[in-house]
Amino acid sequence: MFKLSAIAHLDVQGNGSLGDIAASVYGGWIAYWSFDRDWLLAARTQQSLTELVNQPWPSLKITQLTQPDNLRLIIGWTGTPASTSHLVDKVAIQKSRQHQIYAEFLRDSKNCLEDLIQGFKDGSLERIKAGIKRNREILQQLADFTKVAIETPTLKKDVRHCCGKYRCC
Repeated sequence: MFKLSAIAHLDVQGNGSLGDIAASVYGGWIAYWSFDRDWLLAARTQQSLTELVNQPWPSLKITQLTQPDNLRLIIGWTGTPASTSHLVDKVAIQKSRQHQIYAEFLRDSKNCLEDLIQGFKDGSLERIKAGIKRNREILQQLADFTKVAIETPTLKKDVRHCCGKYRCC
């Protein structure tokens, strides 16, 4: 289901991490490593959908994570939808101009997510909270470098309120 959805999404939109699709298909907490888009683009011209769906995709990895009993997820809606396609395009423009800074973002993000995943494996709420906080900092650095507003003002306010109320951050 994920692979078919990913193909359809890329055919229509042309970009995105597809992590949201993986989360929708698998449900719960997941660790998601995106697939090689260049491979898929080439394979689409030479293979049927059935062949594509029934084979491993290079670099694709989706792993279910076990939520610790004491971890609570709070989801909020700011009332302002984000255009992921537009944001991805803006980031791509800056990425092409400043390879080194973007490479540092990818490295920091990868290290942070590996620590976060280990926190889930260990059932360590403190490590998970630290990973989420560090990931937000890394995304804020990406926003500064790309001049792309990743957090709306309402989201920033809600995060401050949530962190103060629940002492989660």
